[in-house]
Parts: sequence; C-alpha cells; structure tokens
Amino acid sequence: MVTVTYDLETFDRCIAVPHKNDLDLGRSLALRFVDQQLPDRSAAVRAIFQQRGAYARFKDLLTAEGPCMPRSSMLLRSKLLP
Repeated sequence: MVTVTYDLETFDRCIAVPHKNDLDLGRSLALRFVDQQLPDRSAAVRAIFQQRGAYARFKDLLTAEGPCMPRSSMLLRSKLLP
C-alpha cells in the first residue's frame, strides 16, 4: 500500500470545510424559517426558544402543522433537527 501525504496548506485541490457552528444552522435559521414560512407562529416560536428543550418543542410544532407545511419545512427538519 502506498501512502500519499499532501501539504494541505499548499495543495491547490483542497478547500476548507466550515465547522457546523460556522454555518449558522441553529436558532437563527429556525427563526428565519418561521418568519418566512409561518409568520403567524413567529411569536410562539420565539417563546419556544427562550427555554431549554427548544428544538424538541420546535420539531413538535412543525410536526403538528402536518402535511400542509411547505416542503421547505421537511428540509429544515432534516438539517436542523435529528
């Protein structure tokens, strides 16, 4: 077996992958989503995120919205809420 090592600082075929915390996938994404897709639930969601266990309650809220939720909520749930 041949082992190839690269100097990642100078290798031009590599890109830096941001850390998940740098992608802003947390609370602010959920709030932006609600502001755009469920503006009538915005105050309720903001209240949810003021307490512990917010993501579980937010997931419950999205699930309760049922099949009438926009397709984008499915993507949000898959990315934001395991």
